[in-house]
Amino acid sequence: MKKFTPAPIAIVHLKHLSRDYYSLRLGPWKRAQSCRPGQFVHVRMPDSEVYFRRAMSIAAVDPKRQEIEIIFKVFGRGTRILAQRRAGRQARRCGRSDKIHHL
Repeated sequence: MKKFTPAPIAIVHLKHLSRDYYSLRLGPWKRAQSCRPGQFVHVRMPDSEVYFRRAMSIAAVDPKRQEIEIIFKVFGRGTRILAQRRAGRQARRCGRSDKIHHL
């Protein structure tokens, strides 16, 4: 069985939408072309003291730029940390598990 090793992916854009909701674009990611809105990714911040690998729904895909967009609500400590990230920071991509893409 092939062991999966997480790889970094950049935060392209983080936008505050309203109240506790944010839009997060990640890329470039070669597998973005195979993603569809409604599928899930797991996101992990590698330099955070919080270990939160959460399934988050893909809201949009830009196959040409190899980017995906996630819209999330700040609900706890982990998503609060995620909402404070800036473009250029790294997230951790952790593979795909039958329509669940791990970042």
